[in-house]
Amino acid sequence: MVDDRRFADRYQEIAARRQLELEQTRREQEMARRMQEIRERETREREMRERQMAEQERLFKERERVMREREYRERQRREQLEKELRERDQREKELRERERRMREQHLQEIRDRELKVARERELREREVQVREVDLVTIHHY
Repeated sequence: MVDDRRFADRYQEIAARRQLELEQTRREQEMARRMQEIRERETREREMRERQMAEQERLFKERERVMREREYRERQRREQLEKELRERDQREKELRERERRMREQHLQEIRDRELKVARERELREREVQVREVDLVTIHHY
């Protein structure tokens, strides 16, 4: 009976140790599972932050690109307007110069005609005077 009792105690002891080992293993597995869950959650959170940072960086670069393109288009438009203004100013200047030359030419033509008319009148008056002198001279003789 003592052997049975010892055997039972020994069996109980082994069973209790086995139970403790199983409980310890279960706790370790639970702890490992929790640690794995924590690592996975941290990994997901880190990946999410990295994706958000990458998206913010992409959006920032996209905004910069759009701003550079807008500035380029604005500069091109401004340069084109300035060029058109310079060309228009040059055409207006040339037109004014052409009009001035035409006015001067017209005035010169008027002066030339007036001078021609004055010379012709002067010539006629001289001819008349010469005839009168000739007539007077003819009468005297």
